[in-house]
Parts: sequence; C-alpha cells; structure tokens
Amino acid sequence: MIVLAKTCPLCKSDLKAKIKNNSYAFFCRSCGFDKIGPPGYDLDSSYDWISSSKSMRKNKSSTGFKTKTKRRRSITKTSKRLEEDKIINDNAKRIREKIVDVDLPEALSNILEDSTHLPVYFEKLNQRLPELGNLVEDTKFVTSLQNKMKDKNIDQLFKFQEDAIEEILNGNNVVISAPTGLGKTEAFLLPILHSIIAIESNPSKRNTISALFVYPTKALAADQFSKIEYYAKSIGIRVAIYDGDTPQEKRHLIYYNPPDLLISNADMVHYHLMGNLDFKALISTIRYVVIDEIHLCVGAYGTNVLWIIRRLRRFSPGLQCIGASATISNAKEFTETIFDKPVKLISTGTARRSEMYLTMLYPLERSNLSTMTSVAHNFVNAGNKTLVFGNGHLSSEVINMILKQNRVKSGVHRAGLGYTYRKKIEEEFRRGDLDVLVSTPTLELGIDIGSLDSVVSMLTSLTSFVQRIGRAGRAGQESYATLVLRGDDPISAHYARNPQDYLSELEPAFVEPDNEFVSSYQILAMLLDKPLNKIEKQHYSKYLEPLFENNKIGIIKENVMLKNRSWAQKKLQNYSIRGIGNSVKIFHLDNKIGERILPMALRELHEGAIYLHGGKSYKVNKYNQQLGMAKLNQVSSNNMKTQASRSISPEILSINYETEINGLAAVYAKIELTESVYGYSQHDIFTNKILGTYTLDDPISYSFNTMGFILALPKPDKFVEGMDSKTRMEKLGGTFHAVEHVLIESGNSLTGGGSNQIGGIAMGDTGTIFVYDGTEGGSGLSKLLFDSLEKGLNRSLKILQDCSCGREDGCPRCTYSYQCGNNNRPLNRLGAIETLKQFGSLSTALDLNFRGVESFVAYPDYYINYY
Repeated sequence: MIVLAKTCPLCKSDLKAKIKNNSYAFFCRSCGFDKIGPPGYDLDSSYDWISSSKSMRKNKSSTGFKTKTKRRRSITKTSKRLEEDKIINDNAKRIREKIVDVDLPEALSNILEDSTHLPVYFEKLNQRLPELGNLVEDTKFVTSLQNKMKDKNIDQLFKFQEDAIEEILNGNNVVISAPTGLGKTEAFLLPILHSIIAIESNPSKRNTISALFVYPTKALAADQFSKIEYYAKSIGIRVAIYDGDTPQEKRHLIYYNPPDLLISNADMVHYHLMGNLDFKALISTIRYVVIDEIHLCVGAYGTNVLWIIRRLRRFSPGLQCIGASATISNAKEFTETIFDKPVKLISTGTARRSEMYLTMLYPLERSNLSTMTSVAHNFVNAGNKTLVFGNGHLSSEVINMILKQNRVKSGVHRAGLGYTYRKKIEEEFRRGDLDVLVSTPTLELGIDIGSLDSVVSMLTSLTSFVQRIGRAGRAGQESYATLVLRGDDPISAHYARNPQDYLSELEPAFVEPDNEFVSSYQILAMLLDKPLNKIEKQHYSKYLEPLFENNKIGIIKENVMLKNRSWAQKKLQNYSIRGIGNSVKIFHLDNKIGERILPMALRELHEGAIYLHGGKSYKVNKYNQQLGMAKLNQVSSNNMKTQASRSISPEILSINYETEINGLAAVYAKIELTESVYGYSQHDIFTNKILGTYTLDDPISYSFNTMGFILALPKPDKFVEGMDSKTRMEKLGGTFHAVEHVLIESGNSLTGGGSNQIGGIAMGDTGTIFVYDGTEGGSGLSKLLFDSLEKGLNRSLKILQDCSCGREDGCPRCTYSYQCGNNNRPLNRLGAIETLKQFGSLSTALDLNFRGVESFVAYPDYYINYY
C-alpha cells in the first residue's frame, strides 16, 4: 500500500494507492472513493488522470460516500466509556490480525480493512447441506412430477424432505423448520399433490378443493403461485389464488368450478367464512391446510390464526395441518399451540446451502446508512448481486438514494409502493438490470428475486437476520452476510463489545390462545360462520357466557345461535386480524402513489416533510387528516430528509379494573393516546447532520383509543439519597424507564409473543408507567400482561439481577429495547433493581397528575413492513 502526499478528488482527505494489474488503484478511506488509473501510467500521471473531470464523468465506479461527522470522538469520555471503546477496538484488532495471511476475496478484504468502521465479528461459515435422502426416481411420485423435479436440477431429495413427505402421507400434522432456500415448499407441496391424484386421477371428476395454502401476504402468495403451478400443472391439478385482488368474475369461476388447490391469506378466510355461503361450501371439502411462514403467527395475529383454524375444522373435521417455518428455537411447541393438535417436527438443524462469510461492522466515521452503501458498493464492484435490508421505509429509501447518487444501479422494494412497481423492481433485479435491491422486511419472506451473492443488513433480531441472509448463496455459490450496527446506539455498542450475545439469541415464538380480546371477536365470527352445537357450546363456554348474560345469543334445538346477526356483523365490521388501523392516501398530481398507516403517516406526511418514495423525493404541501390524504410535489433531493418533532400523551377514559398487586396500585383501563407533531428538522442524508429546525404553524395530532394498564411503582429512596435534584430526577427517570422496558420485553411469553406490539410510557420520575396495546381499539396483549403482573415483575427483577453486564444502564439482555423512542436513554438498571426489590413490602397509590413531566416512550411495531 502506498501512502500519497495527495488528496482525494472528492473529499480532500488523504488518498492511498496500490498496484493492481499494471495500474494504480486509488482509494479513500474517508469517503469511499475508489478508481483505477490507465494501464502503464506512472503514479503521478495516474493521479492526474483519475482527478480529471473527464475521468470523474466517465468512470462509473466512482463513489464518494460522505462521512458522518466525527462528533463521537470529541466527546469527553468517562473511564468506563474508554474501557468499552478499548474492547471494541481490541475485537477489531484481533480480526484484522487474524486475516493478514488469509486469502480473502478482494471486496471483503477492502471492507475489513476500511478504517471508517471496525469489524467486530468475522467468520467463514462452511457449506453444510442437509443429509441426503433418496434419488428422485426412487420416490413414489408419478413420472411427470419426477421429471419436473429433475428439470429444476433436483435429482435427489434431502432427508428432511423425505421425512416430511412420509409424515404428511401418513396423515400427521407437521411443522417443517428449515432455513430459506432449502426446499421447504417441495417438502409439503409434493405429497399433497400426490395425495390429490391418488384419490382421483381424472381432473374432470375432481370438483372440490382438497388443499388450502395460507400465506402471510398477497405478494408472497402471488410469487408462490407460479412455483406451485409449475408442479401441479404437470399432473392436471388446478390451482387458483383467492385474495383481495381477485376480480369478481374469477371468484365466481372458483365457486362454480373449484380448483384442487386454493391459495389465500388468513384475512380472506376470516372474512368470507362469516357470511359468504359460496366460500363456506368451497372450503368444506378441504383435507389439508398449509400455514407458510408460521413463525410470523405471534401475538394477536397468531391468536386470530389459531381461531381461524378452529373455525375451518368445524367445516372439515379431519383437517390435516402443516406449517412451514424459519428457524425458531421452539417450532414444535409453538406450532402445536397454533394447530391445537400434536405435530411432528421436521428440522434441518443448522443447514447451509453455500459457503458464507459472516461479518459484523461497527461504524466510526460514517452513519450506519452510509456504511451500508459503501459495503454494498464494494460487493457490486466485485460483481456480486446484493440485497440490502433497512428496517423501515425511510432507511431503505435513503440507502437507495445514496446508492443512486453514487452511480450504483439500485432499486427500492417496500410496502407502500404499488404492486406493479414492486413486481417491476423484482424483475429488473432478477434479470440483472439492477445490481442492488434495497428492501424493508418485505423480502425476508420467500419471494423469488433470483440468485444473489451478498446481503447487507441493519441491526435486527437474530431470527430476522438469519431469514435475511438465507437469501444469499441459494445456488450454492460463495456468499456474504454483513450486519451493520449503528455507531450512536447503546444496543449496537453492546453487540460490538459482545458479538456472541447477538449470535446466540435465536428467539422462541409465542402465541396466547386465551387472549380474551381476540377471542371475544372470534367467537362472534364463529357464530356467524354457523351455530355452535352442544359439544362446541361446552368447549367454548367461557367465551359464550358474556354473550348469554347480555342476551346476544340463545339456544334453539340445542344449538347456540345469534339473536341479531346484524349486531355481530357491525361489531366485526372494522375488526382487523392484523391490528391495522386507518391510513392516509398519498397523492402526486392527483395520482395516488401510495399510502401510510396512522400514526406513522403523521410523522412522515406533515406539511414541509420530505417524503422519499421509490427513489424520488417529494415535499408535502398539504396534509388533511379528515380526508385521510396528503398532497405532494416532486422536488430535487438536495440530499435531504426530515424528522418529525413529536410527543405522545396518554389520558384515561374509563377504568375497567382497579387492583393492588402486592401493594402496588394498578388499573386496567380504556386509554386515549394522542400523538402530536409540532415541528421537524431537516437532515443531510449522508451525515445525518441537522440542516435546520422548523415549527409547524398548525401542529397536527392523531388520537386513538386503546386498552392498557397503569402501574404505580415505589421510588428507590435509598438509591437516590443525597443526590442533588437534577441528578435525582435523571436517576429516577432512568429507573422507571428501565422497568417499563424490561417488563414489556420480558413479558413476551406472557403476551403470546406480542411484546413488540405493546407500547409503554414511563412518566418521568413519578413512578407511573403506562403499558398499552399498539392496536387501535386494543388487542388484548396488555391485558395478558396485566393479568400476570406479579409474575412479570418478579421475572423482571430476576432478569435485571442475573444479567452479567454489570452496567448501570444495562444492556440488550436486560434493559435496552429496539422499540425505544428515546434511543435507550436514560436507563438505570441499578435503580430498577432497587425499585423492584421493594415489590411486596411497600404500597403505592396512583397519582395521575403528570402534566409537564418528560416521558420516555417505547413505541409498538405498527406492522408497517410486511403488509
């Protein structure tokens, strides 16, 4: 490597060079600039050439990623912070020393050597294919199916596929747990197709639906349709999609000439079972139901799916249930709860189709988004098709914008963009017109985007990360997985010090079958499906009791029936099994270009906001919440984004239950939450630097009613004894903020996997915390936690005491939360321990006078990414 007395043509930082194939290759560690001079030129001539305006125009590999201001280095650091930074630097130093003599691909070598970030974890994961099974020609499938498998280069089954096929053909309920791209679909599809033709090989004599395949999204269903039809068509089996986009004429065709296999989603099944006689007749013959991506059936959505399966069984009592799942730690137990039946677990273990380089990076001088674009650019320059994952709309659009400005052929894929646009982007990436595809979690699911080599991801849960990186190397080629942490985030800093903590936290999935809120709606849906018989009346007695008491149902000829169907239909009219609320439509020149769900829309579509959409920048000039619309004008990007200044305030509308839990006052109540946007700031998209702050002339707000509980915690007086008022206020605020976090996060199993669908507000130093359903109208999740508060508080104390981090503020294993709206500051683990140790020995009273108190918020996930 040559250190030059020359500066980068883009950012004027020091430039370095090395000889590559008789040319000088120049690169800048600060901004990502890299360019190769002409063959045979000497060093000075090469530098003059790469600096020329002509070369800057012609060479499309030129980037120039601006760096994040080095503000973190100017902070006066405590000895604790210096010690923590040393651990991170030592991790990076060990990795860089480890790879000195290792022959790595050049792109990866450049990434690991880049001084603008630190590699805190690096490992080469060897290919680990699942155990092989029989050859295709030795299976019992008909020849035409065998030929179709061979046409897809499947000459031999994996053992897990063979086991799944055998269990399904034997009539057992099954869950197949395997990483993306190893053939889960074939494992459940082929035996079902075989079973259909085994009963009647003549298509004209089959006039009923045998199988229902349920997918979590319409996009995934549409994508899987072609894969299913590929096999089905070869043996005369007909397949159809039945979802919200299916035209009426096609629906009628399905009713009167049913396919053998129907593809749909849980929303459609829920809705049409209640009142569509044609649909009820249609599904009364199904023998198989497949729930793909079953690991997503957590929280309130999972309870709804559980009830929908119960309802399907009423029409088809012998229903055989099959689930397909990503790798979760408790697939069998979780699926048995959803199916309410014993299941056979078929698992691949830690299988991997290709050799993969796994890297974790901690940004130093760039934002995490600029770091991700730089990493993606390195992979693209080496000829690797790359998929980049943001965690939401804004991060994905910003990454795409940075890539485009640096002449990388990229596109963005996310919910909120039209179906036609998303399919166009998928096809462009599939055929190689795009080198990079930037996505929200929409592409975590198995949508076919062709072969790709590398995945770059923001920090997310390990389950999601495993799902994301499973997209790379599916053809067996060498692949790359890179996790980019944030440089200004306590969670990221912890994982930078302790990367194994992240890589060992594969989460279990939970669902709560006794969610009272969901059950109260689903029992009405069940009654609308058809009356309950005597046995069902006994089985569902606890859900029917309130309806009997309120004279909403009666018994006729031993069957339980609704007295007023229109009352039940009206109550269910606005009920969403996904908890999705109202949305705001987005218009440009009178054309609808998308929509956003409230309250997210409030934060992104206020007047003056820069809204990034499909790689273009728009400015909001009108927001009308009453009409549910926002009008935008397209503008030049100016490398700018906006961030709303907002607040959230709770108000108790009515109290349902008032109780004392070992002395602590608590109420379960109907709550009105009001989120307000009163201003915004403009930021540089590369550096996140604030360019200006503005106040809205007319602040906007959105209020919605939900359910939740309010808890009064005791103050840890001894812990804050002797502190001045300012320090005391900060320590107490951090104490109750930490309790709010750990109570919600540790309650994941108590809420049936719904902790990320619950919000929380710690009211400063008062000791009052709100925990609420993130769904408008409620979801029943906070009630589950309220009913188990004693267990939840004791569990929280144990988590805090047992955590080995030893830190005052805690870590991701105890106090940090991905949902925190205050960047996990302030938090005080030690104060939280002292507060919870008083549980059972001190009494509290609710004081609801907290106006003007600074609040610390954990926002729920509003399901904006998948749907």
